[in-house]
Amino acid sequence: MAGLKDLIVSASVAAGSIITAERDRLLATTEDGRPKSLKKRVPERMRSAAAEGAAKLAISQGAHLGAREIAKRVSGPTLRKIFGVLGKHPAAASGVLFIGWDTMKDTSHFVSGKITKSELTARVAGNFGGVAGSAGGAYAGAAVGAVVIPFVGAFVGSVVGGVLGGVAGEAYAREKVGIDEQSSGMLAEDEYFEDYEP
Repeated sequence: MAGLKDLIVSASVAAGSIITAERDRLLATTEDGRPKSLKKRVPERMRSAAAEGAAKLAISQGAHLGAREIAKRVSGPTLRKIFGVLGKHPAAASGVLFIGWDTMKDTSHFVSGKITKSELTARVAGNFGGVAGSAGGAYAGAAVGAVVIPFVGAFVGSVVGGVLGGVAGEAYAREKVGIDEQSSGMLAEDEYFEDYEP
């Protein structure tokens, strides 16, 4: 059974994944292609982030259980071993699913023409780097926090470490593939308003 610390770290990886996903959220536009007003965009973005956050939190707490069940049912020894390891480590199991989730979403945007190939490359690299950084930051934050204030410090340190590690890991990965600027989202808003005259 996964320990409480592992489940807290797994939830912190989910928090890091949610925060890093905000960087790639596409600009909401009206039917004629103009950006929606800030008054309309903010509530939509909050609802979307909350829904994705709830789903990722649920995944973070149950992914290792699914991996354990798959390990019992697969026939190949290599797959059985891989899923067996994921079944023992909630943060790793949920991290694999978060990478898959975000990469599928980004691939869908690429196929529909909403992002370019270089943007897809940056986002996929960011997905891997963000999850790795989030996991490392969550474990480090939990360790430091537990020393400062037992249990409460571990929880707070894990969440803070997960978020900061996720942001740093994503930025580092994007920089390594040569694309470190934000390719959509907030940057795109500046481009839309540059030539806009009321």
